[in-house]
Order: sequence, then C-alpha cells, then structure tokens
Amino acid sequence: MNNRQRTWLLESLYVRSLRRRTRPVSRFVRLIFITTSTLKVLRIDSIQKLDPSRSLRVVYAGGFEHAPSQIEKIAQRRTVLGNSADAVSKLLNMRELSSTMSGLEVPTPEIRFGRPGQTGVWLHKRIGGCGGMEVNYVTPKNSVSNDDYYYEEFKPGKTITATILAAGEQAQIAGFSEQWCAKDHMAGEFVYGGAVSLAEKMLPEQFVISVKKNANLLVSNLGLSGLMTLDMILNGSDYWLLEINPRPGATFELHEGETSYFAAHCDAFEGKHPTLRSVTEDGIFKAHSVIYASTRFEIPPGWAWPKWVRDRAAPGVSFWPGDPVCTVYAKANDSMAARALVEKRHSQISEIIDSWRQLN
Repeated sequence: MNNRQRTWLLESLYVRSLRRRTRPVSRFVRLIFITTSTLKVLRIDSIQKLDPSRSLRVVYAGGFEHAPSQIEKIAQRRTVLGNSADAVSKLLNMRELSSTMSGLEVPTPEIRFGRPGQTGVWLHKRIGGCGGMEVNYVTPKNSVSNDDYYYEEFKPGKTITATILAAGEQAQIAGFSEQWCAKDHMAGEFVYGGAVSLAEKMLPEQFVISVKKNANLLVSNLGLSGLMTLDMILNGSDYWLLEINPRPGATFELHEGETSYFAAHCDAFEGKHPTLRSVTEDGIFKAHSVIYASTRFEIPPGWAWPKWVRDRAAPGVSFWPGDPVCTVYAKANDSMAARALVEKRHSQISEIIDSWRQLN
C-alpha cells in the first residue's frame, strides 16, 4: 500500500444506491460507500465504527454538493481532502455565482428565480443536484418557485465535461469527455447515462483555449482545489458552462493510466502540484454506461458478471425502478469505437436483465 496514508471516499446513497461493498481502488486508496438514503442525517456513527482511531482521511464524492453542512460535520472529526463547506456553499448561492460568472465573462445560460415567460425553452433545476436527477423541462406542474430550485435557459448541443485538477490556485485540464443521458428513466430526460473520453484535438481549438483560461479564473476566484468537473454545452463554436462539480467526478477514471488521478487529488490538498496526462494522448479511449432498472427484479443465484461490468451487486439483491444496477465499461483506439462497444455491452446486459424479470 506504499507509505501513503489510506484515504476513504464517501459517496452518498443518493448517487449510487447499490454500491454495497468496500474495495481497493488504487495503490493506496480504499473506497467506502455510506449507505444512507438521505443526506439530511449523515451516519457519522457508522464512519466511527469503521475507523474508530480516526486515522484515515476522507474524500467526499457525488451527493454531498447540496449539503455543505454534512461536509462541515465530517471535517469537525476527520481530515477531509476536499473543498471546504464554505467553498461549496458559494456554488449553491446561484445569485452570487451568476454575478461572479458575469464578472469573469464566463459564458453561461440565462438563469431566473421566477417562472420564465412563454419565450424559449427552459429547465427547472434543483440547486446542488447531481446526476441530472432533478432537472426537467419547465411545465405547469413543476413551475413552483422556491429557494431550492431555479430556472435555466435550455441550450441545445453536446454535453462536454472537462476534468480539472486544481492546485495552488492553478488549474490544468486533465481530460475531456462527452456525456449522454439515460433513456426512459423515470426521473426525467437528463439523468446521467454515461460518457466517453475525447482527445483535445477532437474539439474546437478556441473552445479548448477558452475552457483552460476560464478554469484558472474559476479556481482562483472561487477558492477551489483538487479534482473537479466543469459540465458544458458545446454547439458549434459556442459553449455555455452549466455546472461546477467541486469534487471528483464520474468521468476522471476515463482518463487514468498509470498515474492515479485520485492520488493527484489527495496530493493537491497536501500542498503538492501534480501533473496529469490523459491516456487519450496515447490513443486510448474509454467509455462507461450506467444501467438503471426499469422494473423491480432480483439478481438470480449463481450469476457472475462479465469482467467489463463494475459496481456489481451480488445474487439475491433486489432492484426497484430507477435504481442504478451496474456500470459497463469499454476501451478502444478511438472515441467512436469505445462508445459503440459500451453501447453494445449495455444492450447485452439489459437483455439479460429483461430475462431475469421474467423469472421474478
């Protein structure tokens, strides 16, 4: 395990409800998934039972963005290698954040806090939401305005994610990827479905230059560090920043080679300045795709997952509509081939799951 301290990554049940295990992730990192169905009450006592000596450091991941109070609660008892509760809170203040973006001349869609008029297409979004679970087109049924939601002008185009590593108020682009949405998910049309890595040369040159410049502006002005992602819409030569996710995102693993991105994240909070290089520069492209349950079913006895499936649940585990079942992975020598292969594997597992439903 090298001479490094072990570190835990906490990811809420809100994001990956069925990752029910502890497993090694890198040479020195262990991953613990806290099984709590809500972030309103975090089971701090559960963490204490797992590590009573409080010797392990903590990195939080998806699901904690909208609950900085929980980040603060963990930080009071343990060393957290992640952005502070104050830094995350700034990203939740949409009025202040919108003003900051405007001042930095970072392109963003128009946002409103009251119901928009009849002109244009608008989205209804929860502040601090993740995974696209609480994003929907504006309709009379979801147009109620409150402090937890805001309206965002819809921008058509490709959803591009930039994985960023920030250290010492400097940001580097550690890889680009293209996202897609899950099909027919009960939570809406914008639920995270998967992503494929992209090489910089596949994107417009001015877009890449602008994103690099704006990443440095955002990191220095918002006081952010470590691994994070910028989600954007790219349409031709125009782009708009949708979200800043101030923690390790789902796509960083698409860029990892021999150098651990997670290790770099930890190093960034220890005063170091690591350099990352995406494997796309070596002609290696990766993709992953999340499979969600469409109906209730149970994994049959004796089932063995293919090696290209991760986030595996054991036989006997039950799933309900909307639950993430597993994630399929693929690798190829170009982006299109990686996406085609992951979609093929997605279909293969989906067909197997359909056969299980007939048994239940």
